[in-house]
Amino acid sequence: MDAPIRRLASGLLLGTLAFGCLGCGLLGREVDDRVSETLADPTLPQPKTRGQSPPPVSLPPAQPTAPVVPLAGPSPRPVTVDQPVQTVSSVSARPLVDRMNATPTSQVKVVATIGPDIIVTDEEVSMMMKQRARDYVTLTGDERKAKEKEVYREELRKLIERELLLNDFLSKVKKNKPQLIEELWDRAARMTDDHLRSLKKMFNLKTEAEMTVEMERQGLSYKLFRRQIERESMVSQFLSSVLREKNGTPTVQEVHAYYDQHQAEFQTTDRVKFQDLFVANSRFSNPQEAKAYADDLWKKLLAGADFVATVKEKGHGDSLLREGAGVGEKRGDIRPVELEETVFSIKAGNISGVVATESGYHIIKVLERDVAGTRKFDDKLQTEIRAKLTNQGIKVERDKMVAALWRSTGVTIQDGSTETNPTKVER
Repeated sequence: MDAPIRRLASGLLLGTLAFGCLGCGLLGREVDDRVSETLADPTLPQPKTRGQSPPPVSLPPAQPTAPVVPLAGPSPRPVTVDQPVQTVSSVSARPLVDRMNATPTSQVKVVATIGPDIIVTDEEVSMMMKQRARDYVTLTGDERKAKEKEVYREELRKLIERELLLNDFLSKVKKNKPQLIEELWDRAARMTDDHLRSLKKMFNLKTEAEMTVEMERQGLSYKLFRRQIERESMVSQFLSSVLREKNGTPTVQEVHAYYDQHQAEFQTTDRVKFQDLFVANSRFSNPQEAKAYADDLWKKLLAGADFVATVKEKGHGDSLLREGAGVGEKRGDIRPVELEETVFSIKAGNISGVVATESGYHIIKVLERDVAGTRKFDDKLQTEIRAKLTNQGIKVERDKMVAALWRSTGVTIQDGSTETNPTKVER
């Protein structure tokens, strides 16, 4: 049971990252345009005109965190001042209890204040630290303490930056078009519901209660995790509305220039992703019967039978526990080793013949195949480069926005040290 739980924990934040990328696209063009109009600032430069180019790529969430891993032992508690409050964290434009339909958590501690109304608490910082436990959980002694402190300050900074952007967003919308606030929150909630539903399906969890239990076994809070997704999606909407108009989209010429100047990034090694159906000799009276059984399955697969379904219903190997997935992707990693030559000789989408091994027979289907060399400048690669250039521009503009908000909004770190100057929180 532990292995599926670890996969769940590792997948949750990965799912959050993917969701953040979807957030802007799911906002809807009509609402996005209305938000852009609401946030329009005549003092800003006009949108760039960069020629004919594909539509903007959806934005990623601000400052994504690392995947979740299970903890060994209790999580570290940040040193904070004794300032008990009756909520996890709060933004005046939308109370947490209202957003989450949750009972307030008692006696948590404030670790940062943002302006007069916003607080960040140790509970949420600890939640985000657990999502980065792999950075320090294997360390010991002073090395672990130093790494925990580093991770704590990084996650605290990310939370502060998120709340600065979100507060600015909500303040502008409330001032110019307050009726849009509820629509934005409701849309973020629906997007969060869709994301959590896909996670439950991915990890074979039937209900919210099952997901809650599995997350609690990892020391994580379902309600805080949901809140994290929802607020990050709101920030993505903000950045989409502001920056899509300001930055424009990289042109084909810019994408091609990046490709020419960064050839080292596009070197590939031999790699394969494949499925494996195994027929065991031990299941039959003799190898000839096993071979006849494998030949019959091979003919059915060539005729269009579903490979994964056939593995599950007719296969004898442990690949049936992995949805048919074969073991290994690179040369030297393929298992059983007798399959390597066959696996790397097949084109993507093709099925091998029946391959004999000492213990039985294998039928291979190759799903993906990368050949060593330089990737072609095809549509797929252009899309990847365009997204990278877009996100680089977004990060530059986002950092400028955060720096300005950090200066204009009073931020105080209350961690028991003398570092109350926000510029010292390792921005």
